[in-house]
Amino acid sequence: MSEQMHIRSYQGRPGRMSPRLAEIWAQRGPELRLPASRWQLAPVDRVVLEVGSGMGASVIGLAAAEPSTTVVALDVHVKGLARTIRDADVLGLANVRIFEGDALIALEDYVPAGSIAAINVWFPDPWPKRAHHKRRLLRPAFVTAAAGALRDGGHLNVASDIPEYVRWVRDLMRSSGDFRPEGEDGVVPRPTSRSLTKYESTAHQEGRTVTDLSYRRAARADTAAPPG
Repeated sequence: MSEQMHIRSYQGRPGRMSPRLAEIWAQRGPELRLPASRWQLAPVDRVVLEVGSGMGASVIGLAAAEPSTTVVALDVHVKGLARTIRDADVLGLANVRIFEGDALIALEDYVPAGSIAAINVWFPDPWPKRAHHKRRLLRPAFVTAAAGALRDGGHLNVASDIPEYVRWVRDLMRSSGDFRPEGEDGVVPRPTSRSLTKYESTAHQEGRTVTDLSYRRAARADTAAPPG
C-alpha cells in the first residue's frame, strides 16, 4: 500500500532533536531501524510491536522486563525513536528495534504474516470530532492488518482514557471474526508490563479512568465467520 492510498491517523508533530539525539539517530538508527521493506525478524520466542511508541517509555520498560522478547517501537516521529535508542543503549538493552513510518503500511506490507506475538496501542489519538473519526488508528483496515500480522493466540492490546473511544474499539472488535475478547467483552486489568507514562499519570491526576482492552487472535482455521 502506498501512503497516499489511506487516510493518516497521525498529525505532523516532529519536534526538534538536540544535537546529541541527532548524533544518536545518525549513528545507531541504521543499526536498529527495520527497513521499509519486508522485515527479516530473528527467530525469537516473542516479537511485540508497539504502535505509536512516543518517547519510548513503554518500549523500554517491556524490553527491560522481558530480555528474550524483541520489542519494536513504531512511530512517525524521529525524535521519540531517537530517545528510545538512547535509553535502550543506556540500559544495555539489545532487544529493541525501531521503525519510522505508518503503522498500517508496515502491517500490510512489511511485517511477515503470523510473526507478531502482541501489538500494543497505548493511548491512541481519539480524534474526537465526528468528521475526524475516519482518521482513527483503530478502524476496520487496521484490525484486518493486525490480524494478518499476529500469530494465532497473539494479542491486540489497547489502552485509552476516552470513554467514547473505548466504546468505539469494543464495537469495532465485536464485528471482527479474527479476534476473541479477553476478560469481560475485552476489558482486562492494567497489564503490569506497561510502564506508567507521563500521559497516563496526568490522566489519573485529572480523574480520567484508563480502560485496558485485549483481544486474542483466533486460530486461522476458526475465523471463517464472526462469532455468533
